[in-house]
Amino acid sequence: MPSKILPSLLKPGDLLRVIAPSGALREFEAFGRSVEILNTESVF
Repeated sequence: MPSKILPSLLKPGDLLRVIAPSGALREFEAFGRSVEILNTESVF
C-alpha cells in the first residue's frame, strides 16, 4: 500500500487560500491568471 504524503498542520496565523468555482469552469484563461496571482503573492 503506498504511503500518504500529508501537509504539515496549520498553525495560528497561517494563510489558507481556497479556489472554488461556483459552476462549470468556462474561462480557463481568467482562472489561470487568478491562480498565477495567488502563487506570486504566496508567502512560502
